[in-house]
Amino acid sequence: MRTIGFHNTDKTRPATTPWVTHYQSGATIFGRGTYLPIDYGQARNDNTLVVGSSGTGKTYSFVEPNILQANANYVVADAKGDILANTGMSLRAQGYHIQVLNLVDLKHSMTYNPLYYMHDEMDVVAFAHQVIGADITGNANHRGFDDPFWTNAPASLLEALIMFTEEFLPVGMQTMGTALRLGSGTKSAFRCPAALEQRCPEQGVRENLEQHCWYPGNRLGTVHGRGR
Repeated sequence: MRTIGFHNTDKTRPATTPWVTHYQSGATIFGRGTYLPIDYGQARNDNTLVVGSSGTGKTYSFVEPNILQANANYVVADAKGDILANTGMSLRAQGYHIQVLNLVDLKHSMTYNPLYYMHDEMDVVAFAHQVIGADITGNANHRGFDDPFWTNAPASLLEALIMFTEEFLPVGMQTMGTALRLGSGTKSAFRCPAALEQRCPEQGVRENLEQHCWYPGNRLGTVHGRGR
């Protein structure tokens, strides 16, 4: 075996993949008979930059062979999905747990539920203001509103929707999707219970909802009536 850089002679293990017979699996493949042994104790991080134009084989000649070794944990940016299709079954057969973030087809993607990590009111308040304050338009003036109403009012509404979702709905429905769907039916900030109670068939939930309402300048609170 021809090596590059540090020669790894300690803590290697025989390759378990059947077609790997002539080298230790604790190495990065660079070509036929050329490998970079992985020795974290001496070499630390050995980063590799692969340069080539489109279609020159960067993926199938370097990325995929090294993934198929199954000798490490991997985080792969796979915009086309080809790497997952070509290596996923092999990795699963060797015991890997694969998680996929697919922003194109969300039905085939892992998801993240921020409500699961909110344990008190302050968590909800902080999250709501982060969401409302996020500039997803790229407009530099998006954050330049002089009147804080345009940030505080929608943030308060989002807080109320999240708190309602967490307090009154089953665990399986406690998601941001549920909160947004509830909000899409809220036509007036002063009539939010009337819009929400239509989605709550149980009498107990409707009665509790009458005591909770959002209005500008206040978070979800216990009041009598439907606003000021």
